[in-house]
Amino acid sequence: MSVADMVRYAELVRAGEFTYPERLEMFRNTRAEVLAKIDELRQTVAVLDYKIDVYEGQNLGDPTGSTGPTHDSEGIRA
Repeated sequence: MSVADMVRYAELVRAGEFTYPERLEMFRNTRAEVLAKIDELRQTVAVLDYKIDVYEGQNLGDPTGSTGPTHDSEGIRA
């Protein structure tokens, strides 16, 4: 949650219970953003694992498990 969102949340809390729906929406939006970031980080980890395997000489396949285009020794699609 951004600083601006935290400030807005604090304002909503001070405003009272009638702001529950807006606060709930803020939490749902933040959750969706966090899940998207987790997915992005998992993809980054997969690429890093692939690179580590390449440098360790263990794996020359696609880091996503796809049968699509191959990668060169630096993981760049050929």
